[in-house]
Amino acid sequence: MTDNKAKKHSKVDDSVKSSLVQNKTLKKLLIVLFSAFLGIVLVGTWYWGEMSLKEQLLNAKNEGIEAAIASTETEFNENLLDKEYFIDLYGGVVRLADMDFVRDADYSYSVIKDNHNNLQFITFDTDYTGIEKDFAIYGAGDAPVIFIQPPTKYIEGYTEFPPSLEDKTTENVDNLLSLLQAQNIPTLDLRQTAKAELNLDNVFFRTDHHWTIETAFWAVDKSVDFIKETTGIDLDPENYYTDINNWNLETHEKSFLGSQG
Repeated sequence: MTDNKAKKHSKVDDSVKSSLVQNKTLKKLLIVLFSAFLGIVLVGTWYWGEMSLKEQLLNAKNEGIEAAIASTETEFNENLLDKEYFIDLYGGVVRLADMDFVRDADYSYSVIKDNHNNLQFITFDTDYTGIEKDFAIYGAGDAPVIFIQPPTKYIEGYTEFPPSLEDKTTENVDNLLSLLQAQNIPTLDLRQTAKAELNLDNVFFRTDHHWTIETAFWAVDKSVDFIKETTGIDLDPENYYTDINNWNLETHEKSFLGSQG
């Protein structure tokens, strides 16, 4: 029995070793293929794109290596051959892998997929110490000072992130509004109004940090009313520009990638 067990263990070990070898071989193959692909894209960008190697070398001579590297990176990003297809390819891989967090080189621009499949940037602690002094300076003139807090893509009670990630959007905004209200500055918090009046799945573009056009129009209407209420200034006395019926609406499907997409 001992010999049989030893043989079984040996077969299992051989199987594991074989699997590891195959995985290593596959990884090496993927690295080679991806490196070759990047090489083709790089050469293609220089050859068929609008980048000038001579210009970058002159930058290195005149402005220094660091400036030349920064300039080259910017030029490469802007002129990358078939950039949109490359983005689609990478996005497809991320979706196939069912990833809910994609880390960026700048961690603050890492992208999270929330429980509604909206893409978001994570928000960290923000220190608003001293901001009341800035508003005191603004209020020293004749112009009235008010503050309007726009809707945030992270919506408390609606948005959920993976348990390992903690977002500070709500806490930051609450702290800011508390500071301003302590200075008797009129504030309008559109976060709560949006939760009550809007379709929360359409407040922002799914793949971007900007509002949809509908949300922007709605926010303008609320802001005009608030400005009139707090300052007496009526920006639309005939209610013409804030009436959606006086505008032509067009919908363009799949026409906007978004910075998070």
